[in-house]
Amino acid sequence: MFAAVTKPDRVVRIGFELFRGEDPTWYLNDAICVQFCPWCGQRLPDQPFEPDLEPDPEPAP
Repeated sequence: MFAAVTKPDRVVRIGFELFRGEDPTWYLNDAICVQFCPWCGQRLPDQPFEPDLEPDPEPAP
């Protein structure tokens, strides 16, 4: 996050997925797991902010 502040051309991406299909997980740049917002410090929810970004359900075997 320091680079995002000190280097204006740096791209920071935040993503959501279900880790191993069950645990809600937020990622910074696909590598760092986070539980709190890096800007405001609030705990991140257990689902995406926008409903159309929710992961597709796993197909039944």
